[in-house]
Amino acid sequence: APPCTSWADANTMNGGTRTTELPEGNGTLTREEHGNTQAEYVAQLIDLLILHGGDFCLEHPDRSFIFHSKWFKKLNEKFSWYETRLDMCQYGLSLPGAPENTFCNVHSKRPGSQHLL
Repeated sequence: APPCTSWADANTMNGGTRTTELPEGNGTLTREEHGNTQAEYVAQLIDLLILHGGDFCLEHPDRSFIFHSKWFKKLNEKFSWYETRLDMCQYGLSLPGAPENTFCNVHSKRPGSQHLL
């Protein structure tokens, strides 16, 4: 999965331009443009995996704007996927000053192939 840095609520709190109506942002922030490039690439990989009989699983915050992006909306329209919701973060998110190995529980969504979930 592409890093959630520019796709999650924290980006909005830090001056991000992504919204549900404008999930790719308004094109003024480099971090969002970089996130768009990564998301488009990952969506292309998922498309190829499915077309060739492969499976996928992608983890992102539940309210991530990536699921509203044109690339993932197109995938969801083209293929059926299953969703699992978990409290986790694949990158080991910690709050500043937290003790070592103390991580945040991020309510995450994992779309993927049924038998992988």
